[in-house]
Amino acid sequence: MDQRLIKAVDGTTLYYEVSGPVDALGPTAVLCDGIGCDGFVWRDLEPWLSGWCKVIHMHYRGHGCSGRSVRQDGYRIEVLVEDLETVLLHEGCTDVVLLGHSMGVQVALEASVAMTSVQTRGLVLMCGSYGRPLDTFRDSAVASQILPTLRELVLRYGGRLGPIVQRLTSSRVGWWVASATELDGSPLTRADFDPYLQHLAAMDSEVFLDMLVGTANHTAEHHLAQIQIPALVVGAERDRFTPCWVSEVMAARLPNAEFLCIYDGTHAAPIEQPEKFEGAIASFFESHKLWQIASDTTQGERASNYR
Repeated sequence: MDQRLIKAVDGTTLYYEVSGPVDALGPTAVLCDGIGCDGFVWRDLEPWLSGWCKVIHMHYRGHGCSGRSVRQDGYRIEVLVEDLETVLLHEGCTDVVLLGHSMGVQVALEASVAMTSVQTRGLVLMCGSYGRPLDTFRDSAVASQILPTLRELVLRYGGRLGPIVQRLTSSRVGWWVASATELDGSPLTRADFDPYLQHLAAMDSEVFLDMLVGTANHTAEHHLAQIQIPALVVGAERDRFTPCWVSEVMAARLPNAEFLCIYDGTHAAPIEQPEKFEGAIASFFESHKLWQIASDTTQGERASNYR
C-alpha cells in the first residue's frame, strides 16, 4: 500500500492510500468513509478489493492523516467531493466505482453527479442515507433538533470538555455506549471496535461537529432520479443509525439499483459479515461487467445470505 500527500485546491493537506495491482484494468475502486472514520469499516473489504483492482482511500480533511480544513466552510459534503476529485485526477483515474459507508453514501452520491472530470461507472452504497441522516437516526428527528444546541456547547466549552470527552471515548465507557446502542447484538469485540474509538477520541470536537452539521444539512434526494449508473444498495437489518428502510427507499428511487438487506447486521455490518459483502459486490461487479472477479462461491450460495 502506497501512502501519499497532496494539497487540495484551498491548500488543505490531503492524505490518501493506493493499493492493488499497478497494471489493473477497469475502473478504480474508491472508498468513501463515514464521519469520524479513517478506514475502520474497510478493514476486510479493502484487502479483498485490492486483489482485483486499483483501490484509493482518502482521509477526509480533519480526519486521520489529512490536515484540518484551511477554509472555514470546508467540512461540507460538496467540499469533500472536490477533494476526492483532486486526488483522483492526480492519480490519473478517470473511471471509478464509488463505495460508500454511512456518510460516505452521501459523498458517493454527490460525487457521481458533481465530478466533471471523472466518470463514475457504479455505486456500492452501504448502511447510509441519501441525505439528512439525522432526520432518521434511530427512526427519530430528535438528533437533528438538538444538533444546534450541541454545537453551541462545543464552541463555548469545547476547550474544557475536550480532554474529558476524549478520555471517555477511548476508554471502556466508549465501548459500553457503542455496545448498548449501535452495536447491540453485534459479534464485534472491543478489539475490533477500538481503532474507531481511538480515531474518534483523537479528532478535534469542533471538526467533528462541523462535519456533522455539513452532513445533516446535505441531501442528494433531488439527484436520485438522474443517477442512471448501476447501484448496489445494502442495508443492515439491525442498523439504528441508518434504518434499513432508508436504504430500501433509496434503492427504489435510483433507476438502476438493486437492494440487499443483511440479516442481523448493524451499522458496522461490513466488518461483522465481510464475506456477505464480498459475495454481493462480486455478483454486482460481474453482472454489470465492471470487473471480472473469480469466486468459488456460487450465485445460489450468495443468494442464501440475504433476505
